[in-house]
Amino acid sequence: MLEEAVGFIRRLWRGGVQDHRGVHYRVDNARIYTLPDPLPPIIVASGGEEAARLAGRIGDGLVGTSPDSGLVSRSSAGATGGGTSTRSPSTSTPATTTSASTRSAPIRRRC
Repeated sequence: MLEEAVGFIRRLWRGGVQDHRGVHYRVDNARIYTLPDPLPPIIVASGGEEAARLAGRIGDGLVGTSPDSGLVSRSSAGATGGGTSTRSPSTSTPATTTSASTRSAPIRRRC
């Protein structure tokens, strides 16, 4: 569901009127009238391994919700380099990968 929604959000960011017929959503004549410049990063929260891999595939960053410091490396392993992102690497703001748990975790940036 989240993967489909993020894909459609990124399509909307291309501009113009968009329709969508997916497994989870149907959207007709959707449009964002004022596109932000630069486009905001999509940060995905994850508390487990499967969600971390999803975050690596579809997101521009990861917020870990568990004290598992290995989540960051596993999400990076699932990353496609922001393959679905329409943001230009030269104008995009790097997303922060961090842990939202009470234990401290290293902050890493992925551009």
